[in-house]
This record gives sequence, structure tokens and C-alpha cells, in this order.
Amino acid sequence: IKEKHKLNVVITGAYEAEEVAKEIKTADIPVILSNIRSGTRKWNDGYNKTYRLPAALYRAGVLFAFSDIVMLTPNEFKTQAGIAVAHGLPRVEALKALSLNPAKILNLPEYGSIAKGKNANIFIANGDIFDTATAIKAIFIKGKKVTRKSYFQLEYEKALKK
Repeated sequence: IKEKHKLNVVITGAYEAEEVAKEIKTADIPVILSNIRSGTRKWNDGYNKTYRLPAALYRAGVLFAFSDIVMLTPNEFKTQAGIAVAHGLPRVEALKALSLNPAKILNLPEYGSIAKGKNANIFIANGDIFDTATAIKAIFIKGKKVTRKSYFQLEYEKALKK
């Protein structure tokens, strides 16, 4: 279908991608992983199958990124990458899956890395980004600091001002 209709295809979710990783690579289709912490889909897969998935995609040469669709906080987002590192994904590849790879998948060359002329979306942490005890202290999008308050916290503060 991709070839026939000249489509840009991206696979999302991808819990079973390990079984067809070579085919995904051959078809040059990137993958956006859903929350790998949600566990395996079949009882006989082993508890850590989804944790190993990013490393398996990397070994197959598949371009992939982590998704934040089901993540609640930036800390959860980076924890997912840390779990993948603990299950065989090289650290540099985990960083790419959080930064450069999403930009490549979305065809946004002005994002994903730090260089002159690119948008500066950066976060500051108080330690090793893959350590679950590390907290993200500040986030800057397009060079401007953004709040880390939740929608509910912002609404509550608005209500207090009335």
C-alpha cells in the first residue's frame, strides 16, 4: 500500500513489532512506540517483552521514537526511555528516540538536535536522565521557559484569583 499509493506510513503502538522488525526496516517504515510500561499483550510473552522492544527495533535498524500519548508527566516520558536502556537499548539511541528521531519521523528538520538556526526545545534535569529519581526541573520550548503546572492546577489558581 505504501509503495502503490506513495504514502508516508508510520506505525504507532507497535507492541508486536519485534516479530516483524526486519520487514518494517525493509519497508522503511518508522515506529512510534506507545507506552512500553503497559506490559505484554500475551500471557506467554514474558514480563519484559515490551521493555525489550526498543532495543529489538534498534538492532533491526528501524527508526523509532517514544510516544507521550499516554504519558502523564515529562518524568514518565524519560522513565520509559530509561527502562528501554535497562533492557538493552544503548543510551545514545534512547536519547535519539526522545529527540532527533521524532523530528525525523515527523519530517521536522528544525527540531531534534541543538544547532545554530534550529528551535531550542530543551529540558534541564537534576541528574542522570535515565534514573527514575532524576527530576526535570525546567522546560524551554522555542527558547522560552514553560510552566510544568497541570491544567487542573492552572484552573485552580485562576479560580482562587476570582
